Formats: sequence, C-alpha cells, structure tokens
Amino acid sequence: MTLATEVTGRISGSMAIQLTNPDLASATAVDSTRLTKACDDAQEEFKFHVGVAFDVLDLRHVAVAVDLVILLLRERGGGMTDSTGRDRERIEKRLEALAKTQGRDRIEPAIDAGTHVTFETSRFRDVTLDPPQTDAEREGGNA
Repeated sequence: MTLATEVTGRISGSMAIQLTNPDLASATAVDSTRLTKACDDAQEEFKFHVGVAFDVLDLRHVAVAVDLVILLLRERGGGMTDSTGRDRERIEKRLEALAKTQGRDRIEPAIDAGTHVTFETSRFRDVTLDPPQTDAEREGGNA
C-alpha cells in the first residue's frame, strides 16, 4: 500500500477529484500526479517533524499523514481559510506528539557511562558461604 492509496481510501471519490483538480471544475478523475507529489511532500514533512521516516504499515503514521496530504492539497488549491490554518496547527501538534514517542524527541532510557558496579573480591577472600538450603530445611524440618 502507498500513502496515495490510503488517502483515496479514506475520502470520497468526488472529494479526491476536487482536491487534485482545484482549477478544473469539470474533472472526472483524480490527478494522480498531483496526489503523488502531495504524498511525497507530506512524507518529507512528516520526517522533518517526527524525525523518523513515514511507515505506511504504522496506523499512527497513516492517520496523521492522510490529514497532512489533504491539507497540502487544500493549501495548494487556493482553498486557504481560517480553518486551514487551524487544521495545520492541529496536524503539527499530532506530529509533535509522534515525535515525543517515536522520533528524535522521544525520551529514551539511558545509563550514565560513568557509573558501573564493581565487586572487590579481595575483601571477601576469607568468607565461606553456606550451601543452599533444601525446601524441607527452609520449612524448619530436617532433610
């Protein structure tokens, strides 16, 4: 599957035609070149914001990338409105959230390279350990 397939699978056919042919009211088919370019740009913008490459198999990636493609097509078609600006803000917040869990901004567990555990065996040369107890001995009986 491709991002373009995901986009066309999530919006109506007439909306896909309208978004990819903004200056051609009589269009009857999706302009696949314009859709592909918007998908390519969305994937690059995704990578820029999140810090990882877009993965069409990750539904978290697909959900935000589809909205981003639709937004890019709307912006390029001259359909800029106040809601377009709000949509961009909303999408960028979702991209930032993904970056915190998947991308370069995620919090990763780390170990300080300067801390390590040492065991000084010379201090325990004369120590003799008792052999392990059996279950019966632990319960108070004799084995």
